[in-house]
Amino acid sequence: MSEIIIADEIDRLRVVYEEIEALIAADASFLQATVPAVSDWSPAQHLYHILGSTAMMMKAATLLAKGAVKGDEPRLTKAGRTVLTTEIIPRGIAQAPDNTRPPEDLSEQTLQESFARSAGKMNTAIHAAKDGAPDDTGLEHPMWGVLTVPEWFRAANVHCRHHLDIIGDIQSKHAA
Repeated sequence: MSEIIIADEIDRLRVVYEEIEALIAADASFLQATVPAVSDWSPAQHLYHILGSTAMMMKAATLLAKGAVKGDEPRLTKAGRTVLTTEIIPRGIAQAPDNTRPPEDLSEQTLQESFARSAGKMNTAIHAAKDGAPDDTGLEHPMWGVLTVPEWFRAANVHCRHHLDIIGDIQSKHAA
């Protein structure tokens, strides 16, 4: 796997959050639409999942960057190496952990509150990582192994893009 440039990952994540913010401001009927041929979740549910998952990833990155935890020796699983290298998560294989699963109905307010919390975690992680991010210690991701700070940022980007692509497919089918 090639070196992960944290500044590039930070820039990418900022763009992702701009996209998410624009989607949250989109037509409410689209956000609540489901297209079972694409996904059982609505765009709002995908966004809620992205925001919750990314907040947890950014918390891990922050703890590592600040030296607030004694991490483990970094090691990627085969799946982790594949995802972080190809930047592709295969669709329909993994299930979201219970603590990141969205509720059936999501209000615009709930989505906006989730965005604000997650964006705050992202900004905290960015500031911590800019002060110096060790790459010799990591924290466990449930599927991808023990990730370093740069790997947590890459993982967040790949995961967000995976769900944003699904939302794009829902949007295409919904508009048709």
